[in-house]
Amino acid sequence: MNQEMENILNAGMTGTPETKPAERIVFLSSIRERVKIALTYNQVLTKDLYEEAARAIERNKNCHLYLNGDLPYEAMSKYIKKANKSGVSFTIVNRGDKTSPLGLVLASDTAIDEPNIFVEDARFKREMS
Repeated sequence: MNQEMENILNAGMTGTPETKPAERIVFLSSIRERVKIALTYNQVLTKDLYEEAARAIERNKNCHLYLNGDLPYEAMSKYIKKANKSGVSFTIVNRGDKTSPLGLVLASDTAIDEPNIFVEDARFKREMS
């Protein structure tokens, strides 16, 4: 059997191969080079919206918002409302046993290579150190 046919059969049985699977777990199904801003799980749990995330959602209508499905709905809802108000689509990502330290990722469909994607406040430093 030729290689192309074997690849088609394998994709049919196991699904399309995923690029950078470990990175996609961390970045809630996106990859680092596409991320505009990311918040940790505990940053999303705070009562108020992170201003940096709110501004990024407003200014990047072509991006997609990914939220960690392990978060309580109350924590996600403020970002869902902001995305809806700003016309940004969103996805709640449930990866089963593959958990991420991130709670929110705003990402583009193409590489943007943003140099600083994290809001490095005290919560971030506690959670990521």
